[in-house]
Amino acid sequence: MSQHVPMRDDVATARPDGLTLVDAFHAAREETLNEGDAAAFESFAMQAAVVFRDVLRTRLSGLALEAIDGVVSLALARLFVQHPWPQWKTGCSRAWLVKRLQTVALAELRYQSAAETARARHERSA
Repeated sequence: MSQHVPMRDDVATARPDGLTLVDAFHAAREETLNEGDAAAFESFAMQAAVVFRDVLRTRLSGLALEAIDGVVSLALARLFVQHPWPQWKTGCSRAWLVKRLQTVALAELRYQSAAETARARHERSA
């Protein structure tokens, strides 16, 4: 059975304008469409996501692919909020993005693991 990777509440509402990070990802993509850079944006992000997904699958072989894809998507969304697309056009490499994805996604996985451990501990003590 596949595992679901939930989006943390604080992540979903972290932006002051009320947009979720996924909304912000799509807004960033729309902005690049207006700039005529949609193909470059899509290619850069997806190549990096595929590379990173392969890295995660190797390191986390016990995790369902859907869960890994969810973590990759969340990490991409966070990075697009932290680093707007115009900044990416000034020298960011795929290797840079993969490294940043790893940092963000592994932090998310640590958070999820700690939350699951705390939840299990609470259920045992109840």
